[in-house]
Amino acid sequence: MPRDPALAKNGRTDAAIGASRSERTVRIGAIAELDRVTLLRDVQGDEGEIVPVGATGTVVGIWAAGSAFEVEFSEPVSALATVKVDAIAAYLPR
Repeated sequence: MPRDPALAKNGRTDAAIGASRSERTVRIGAIAELDRVTLLRDVQGDEGEIVPVGATGTVVGIWAAGSAFEVEFSEPVSALATVKVDAIAAYLPR
């Protein structure tokens, strides 16, 4: 699946980022567990709540080889949501 080049950190490719590992983080594509992500559009939380565009949360799980992520949000609404990669505007590696 083609990746948005804006998601590559410091000009590195997804493969280079994917090859970088630590004991606490498993990298899949450009986004890893514990990275902070910002929403590109509203998403529905696992319990039906709406998490608005622009909300920032922490990736706590990676699904389908990086095509979706379990993200924990605390503001403006406390929620856990499964977020597809195309709903993520930006990410900040931990």
